[in-house]
Amino acid sequence: MKYRYILFGAFNVETSKGTAELYIEIPAPVIRSSKEMAQKDAPLTYRFVSRDGDVVIAVYPKEGYERIEVQNGDAETLVWTEGVPIFFYTYEEFKKAGGVIRTNIVEGEIDIPFKKLFPDLGSDKEIYIDAESGWTDEVE
Repeated sequence: MKYRYILFGAFNVETSKGTAELYIEIPAPVIRSSKEMAQKDAPLTYRFVSRDGDVVIAVYPKEGYERIEVQNGDAETLVWTEGVPIFFYTYEEFKKAGGVIRTNIVEGEIDIPFKKLFPDLGSDKEIYIDAESGWTDEVE
């Protein structure tokens, strides 16, 4: 049996009715020979980026963060990627690997290419995908 780590995350998109939160299941780019090896992909972090005129998911080796205090005793968390992307998923590759996008507005998966979700994403911007949980899944 082979295994792959799946990240469950969330991200926001702007719609004509305001901001919508979407949920995503992103398979790690490598299939492993054991659950233990697949679990080592848990630190991977993901961002939507513009690349070669398309919107893709960039896979980075690690994420860093720091909580800082701002005015009036409030706190803010700064989040960044560490290293350079080790893999890019086009929408087609994401779907073929078993990737899924869902919303709480409609039941089931939604089939909207990344470029339609973020039509104006410039090369100088990344869209953060908040990692909420993850698990190891069996693959054939």
